[in-house]
Amino acid sequence: MEDTQKFADSISGLALERETKANFSQFQEWLEAHKEYEAIVDGANIALYQQNFAEGGFSLVQLDAVVTELRDRYNGKWPLVILHNKRIAKLMETASNRHLIETWRVNGALYTSPSGSNDDWYWLYAAIGLNCLLVTNDEMRDHIFELLGSSSFFYKWKQRHRVKYTFNKGKAVLVLPPPYSSEIQESETGSWHVPIEEKSGDER
Repeated sequence: MEDTQKFADSISGLALERETKANFSQFQEWLEAHKEYEAIVDGANIALYQQNFAEGGFSLVQLDAVVTELRDRYNGKWPLVILHNKRIAKLMETASNRHLIETWRVNGALYTSPSGSNDDWYWLYAAIGLNCLLVTNDEMRDHIFELLGSSSFFYKWKQRHRVKYTFNKGKAVLVLPPPYSSEIQESETGSWHVPIEEKSGDER
């Protein structure tokens, strides 16, 4: 847990260098008062997933499908969706979108990053700071590159916390991280833990 906090602090330091300090500090204060989330949702990554076709766009329907699936898994508990405010302004022009966005806001399920910000810093800091699940298909290779000294820890953290997704007939399909590490690990007592893939069936 101490390593996770150190890593969150390093992300905070980098974000404060790159973002408007007052904006990111405000987000940190807000997050400190809202620690109950089981999952952080990279809103733009999900809403833009496979939307590179003529009628494609920013799909709030896809994003809502992921939120719904998370609530089903966690007994109705709301995740936190991070979206840039320029996206919200456009979405609010449609009545059905307004209703959905207001529902998220009322239930504390939405944080909008301000103009001029990179929302990646917001969802990354939130997920690591709260040490909870992060729903995104983003490989985050650029973040690993920037966090030079912590890249090994970040790789392991991502393995244990990132939830990938796809869609099947409009329903979100979440791919949760395995309950164990796929890396060989040495314990504090000096023993080694080697993950072994179980094979089904009798192969004798």
